[in-house]
Order: sequence, then C-alpha cells, then structure tokens
Amino acid sequence: MYKKLSAPIGIQWELTSWCNHHCIYCYNYWRANTSILPDFLKSKEQNIIANEIINNKIFDICLTGGEPLFVIDKYYDCLLKLKNANIKMTLNSNLSSITNEHVNILKDIGINSILVSFPSDIKEVHDVITGVKNSYDKVVSGIKYAINNNFNISISMVVTKINLNTIKSTANFIKDLGCNTFCVTRASYPSWNRNFLDYNLSHIDVLKMLDDTIWTHDNLNLEIDTLTPCPICGFTSDKQREHFHYRGCGAGCSSAIIGSSGQLRPCPQSEYNYGSVLDVGLKAAWDLMDDYRNDVFVPKYCKEECDAFPYDCQGGCRTYSKNMYGSLDSEDPMCTRKILTKKPSAKKTNLILDDNYIIGDNEYRKEEFGYIVFSSRKNWVPIDDELFNILSNNSVINKQMIENELSVKSDEANYILYRLINNNIVLPISNKKGGSL
Repeated sequence: MYKKLSAPIGIQWELTSWCNHHCIYCYNYWRANTSILPDFLKSKEQNIIANEIINNKIFDICLTGGEPLFVIDKYYDCLLKLKNANIKMTLNSNLSSITNEHVNILKDIGINSILVSFPSDIKEVHDVITGVKNSYDKVVSGIKYAINNNFNISISMVVTKINLNTIKSTANFIKDLGCNTFCVTRASYPSWNRNFLDYNLSHIDVLKMLDDTIWTHDNLNLEIDTLTPCPICGFTSDKQREHFHYRGCGAGCSSAIIGSSGQLRPCPQSEYNYGSVLDVGLKAAWDLMDDYRNDVFVPKYCKEECDAFPYDCQGGCRTYSKNMYGSLDSEDPMCTRKILTKKPSAKKTNLILDDNYIIGDNEYRKEEFGYIVFSSRKNWVPIDDELFNILSNNSVINKQMIENELSVKSDEANYILYRLINNNIVLPISNKKGGSL
C-alpha cells in the first residue's frame, strides 16, 4: 500500500480547456471549438485555488491546458501570488502564439522551463496531427523565440502510427534548435475517439518507439524520458528497462490535475472528477482518491502473481488500460506477464560514502509518517522524523552521523545516504549551494 500523502507533491493546472490545435490524440479534443472564446476562471475562483495550493503546501505546479498562453494574462495576479509563496512553476504549451507580452509574464512569475508539444519535424505530418494548417511553422518559430529569450525548452513528442517513423529525424531537428530534453510518449487511447485504433501503436510499435528514443540519447546526447508508464514485462531489452522502468504512475498517489473548471482529477487523461477544489477544497477531493493509493485499480494478475509488483512495476497506465478495455483495472496493452529483462544495476558512482555532504536548499512538508523532503519534481523523498531532525539541524551530513543518530548498521546507512544523494537532497561538499532546511 502506498503511504498516503496529505496532498499531491505536484499538480497540473489547466488554465483553460480551449486550444488552437486539435491534436488527434488529445484528451481535450472534444472541447476544442475555435468558434468560442477561451474559457478561464474568474479572479475570485483563481484565488481560491491559489490559496488551496499554498495552504496544502504543494511543491510544484505545471500550467497547462488547452493552450495556457491564450489566458495566462488573466491569471497574472494569481500566479504571481504562487511565485511569492515559493511555489515552483513550469509551463506546457505549443508556443505557436507566444509573444513578448507572454515572455514578460512568464519571467515575472518565475517560469524558465517549458515543455513544448511538437509531433514531428516533417511539416505535413505535424499539421495532420495538430489538425491545423501551417501550425508547424508557428510552433518552430515559437520554440526559436523562447530559446532566444533564455527559456529551457523540452520537447514532448506524443507518438502514433502517423509519426512513429520520424522520432530520429525529429530528435536531430530539435537538437539543432537548441533543445536538450526529448520526451517521447505513446499516445493514450482517447476515450472519446473510437476511430483512434487506426493510429494506435501496437506493442511492437511501442518497442520501436523506445528503441528510437534510446538512439537519440546514445547518438545525440539528448536527455530522454517518456511521460506514461510501461509495465516492465512489456520491455524486450535491458536497455529499454534501464531507461524507462522508473516511470511509475503517480496518479492519485503523488500527483493530480486541477481542471479548467476547478475539478480535481487523478491525471490529465482521466475523465473521473473527485470533487471541485472551489467547493470542497483540495484536501477533501484528494482524500477521495484512496483507491489509487490502495492499489484497487492495479490489475489482479499484477498484484497477486507478479513478483515485480509493487516496487519495480505498478502495472502500467491505468487510464490507457481503461480506454482500451473499459476498466481501470484492466491489464496494460503492453503487459505480457513474462519479464524478459534484468533489473538495472545500481549506477556506478565516484562518490565516496564516507565523505561529508552538504544539505541542499530543500523544501519540506509534514506528513503523518514524518516528512516529505523536496528538491525537484523528480527528486523528493519520504523520511521519518529522526532523519528529518538530522537534516534540519545540520548543514553537513555523512554516513557516520546517520549510523549514530539513527542507530542503524553500515549497509542501511549506505542505502539512506545513496537515496539522499541520488535525489539531490544532499550534495558533494564542493557544491556551494546548500544549507539546512
């Protein structure tokens, strides 16, 4: 059972459901209607949500949509309030409409990282997927403009049969533009579009997608990721598992999404609402997602017969499975029930565990089991009160201190220190940035 958190670690916030693109795989496609104006919350409603985010000590917010740039000016005061409360923010956008005004707003509210949807480097393929003629030219122009204004741009390529064979060429293209992070993700079968089977990737297609993505890492030195989990029995090579096994599903466990009308959902693709943050508050809606934390929706085979559950695999993507087969507890389409790959070895490191390490500029949140210590969206650790006392009362930590203060043996102290190091909670002493919590 997943230890229940008092609130999500991070939240995506849909500022609007309206978008100027009509991507064939988008879960919001049915809302897109260019004949109406973009929807957005009133100032009073925005502030209610902002206060809920602040009061529940959410660490990280991703602004998304729809296309958030069309309404971000309407949220300026609210987002500035989040910045002043030390809430980290990033943006998901297609950047096709970015202007100098947008640049100024983003910098004012502290955003320097943007995840950009870019389906292909081939113009005709790109525009077929977005459903908008000449969208390619506008997106490429927007990416260049954002890079020239010193934003850190990561590319999100959602893959269907239409653009499967353009992964490598797209990687080369975005590398030349100045992007260093490439997120390649299988398109999630949208519940509204039963004709999507024509575009849906087969298992073999997904394996090609993963292999081509690994090629971009090995040959172009791109940082790579995939944004939805795959069951590890779906991998056919150790390299696939090495690069992508860590991507678990945080829906309802460590993450959630606030919809454009204030409803809380476990993940962007999910159609299930668990209450309005405007009406019942964030915590009350979050508390209704216990079934995600209690493994109710994990497929029966996975949780009863698979040795990889729960630490190495949680069964893949629940929403993908639901949209394909009708139930959240259906097996992921990539599930084969046969693990063909080896568990990745611990990464080699030159770190010497007997050295001193500086405690980073982390954030923390009290929980029933102890604390969450947060360094970044990907780097956070649940700890008990005793370890928190070490971190909060010292500027430097070492293995011997952990052994003595926690009364643990050498191997356990090694494990604890490795976790802190690997999540950037503690840093090599030569790193000057740090301090106690």
